[in-house]
Amino acid sequence: MDRIYDFSFCTHQVMQSLHFSLQPAVEDVSVTWDLPKGSTITVLSPPITSFFQGQRSLIYAQLTGQSSEAAEGCVTLKYSLAGHRSENQLHFSLCRGLWLVDRSWQGEMKDGYWLGQDNPGVYLEERQALNEDYTNSGFDCGHLNPNGHHAVPSRNATFILTNVVPQNPKLNKNAWRIHESQLTELHVALGWFLEKCPKAYVLVGAIPSADSWIVKNNVKRVNIPDYLWNAYCCVDNNDRPIQSSAARAKNTENNLAAVYRTASGRVVLQQLQI
Repeated sequence: MDRIYDFSFCTHQVMQSLHFSLQPAVEDVSVTWDLPKGSTITVLSPPITSFFQGQRSLIYAQLTGQSSEAAEGCVTLKYSLAGHRSENQLHFSLCRGLWLVDRSWQGEMKDGYWLGQDNPGVYLEERQALNEDYTNSGFDCGHLNPNGHHAVPSRNATFILTNVVPQNPKLNKNAWRIHESQLTELHVALGWFLEKCPKAYVLVGAIPSADSWIVKNNVKRVNIPDYLWNAYCCVDNNDRPIQSSAARAKNTENNLAAVYRTASGRVVLQQLQI
């Protein structure tokens, strides 16, 4: 006997699921900037109008101009979520010298006790790393944004826990340190660097591990990344790329950093190891 299958119900369910997945979770997104007189902003990222479920996005912008010591700016994010309009604002200082890192931040990492004193009633250990997580962990507080890339006193503000990840000590003190130093000495290695490269864009980051952690009191506290990486692009006064480079290093005692550079249209691999 022939069997007759009715796929109409399944097709309807599939189409409903597809329709739902293609609907943005957040719509009518707009970003506006409120800056004091004499300051301007150039948004470097493409405009964002919607977000889908699970989507994340970064907005890059360049601030220029002069302002007074007490000047403050504000960025406003407006959007529609489930048909309801919402708004969030972020205020930031425009004081001279703060365009790298905020010099008002502490130059040393505070331990849990002092953080608790400054933030009574806040359970700090639940959502953020603490300095004592790194104590006797066998890992260094590896900088993402290197302190050596900033002048004093701005570099002091790079010593914050949101700017570090657990890094193998051998890698941190050898191959990766050499690579970071080479980035600051490019104008020495390439005599024309400063003259032809007045501006460089730098990205830094780490690739989290699937299940490797600093554990304290049987609690997974800080993820130990598998890799560290960074990249830069040098541009001329017309924002045309001149030279670029990227590097990655496996976060192990192998102490090996792979550096990829562009040269005459070719990619050149340099491996650093001590």
